[in-house]
Amino acid sequence: MLVAICWGIWSARNQFIFKLKKEDPQIVLAKAEAILKAYKRTHMPASIHMDQQTRMLQQSWTPPPAGCYKLNVDAATNRDKQISGLGAVIRNAEGNVVAAAINFSKFFGDVAYVEAAAMEFGLQVAGNANLPSLIVETDSQEVAGFVNNRQSSMTEIWWVVAAIQSLMKNFNQIKVQHIPRSCNTIAHSLTKLALEKCENVKCCLGEFIPFKTFVFICFFHLMKIYFPFKKKKKRASNTVCCK
Repeated sequence: MLVAICWGIWSARNQFIFKLKKEDPQIVLAKAEAILKAYKRTHMPASIHMDQQTRMLQQSWTPPPAGCYKLNVDAATNRDKQISGLGAVIRNAEGNVVAAAINFSKFFGDVAYVEAAAMEFGLQVAGNANLPSLIVETDSQEVAGFVNNRQSSMTEIWWVVAAIQSLMKNFNQIKVQHIPRSCNTIAHSLTKLALEKCENVKCCLGEFIPFKTFVFICFFHLMKIYFPFKKKKKRASNTVCCK
């Protein structure tokens, strides 16, 4: 680590001497940590490297079996504005997006409640898409336990859970399971979009959208929100008319 830090300091010194650029010390330290991690990664034994790759595959989204669809739901909150964003995305066995939707609601301080509301919203979207067989995934272990009757609660969340279990009866086959956050990144991105737009947008699609295209669309909309394009003002003409 010391060698990496020394290299970072030397690099920052060269940037200042030759380009008159001052680097933030925290950035220098971050570069040193990145170099050290890269070194360790390239010099680790092959067996350890393969084990890490296997764990990474297990912690990424996997498509459903043929003939089945997978619904991923998530919720995000903005405590300052007291609102929550809900996101749902449905994909088929090829990983193509069948339907996607965002919504927002009031946030009353219970994160599990809005996670359950996201699942209820997602099942409503799936019902409109007329899907016979469905796997529902959420990164809220608490909500998954409630829905699968592994846990019980007398709080207001139970009313949402009852609504979820009622919607589940509309499908021939359905399963609800908990997944890590790393397997739910697209639904989570949709929640951020919902928080920014604060509106209900349902998108049930007649044709499948390739997954990469859908990711690009989400990324483009998020970029428009966080980095809005500014229109250039027309400069006044400096020409003088001579008569």
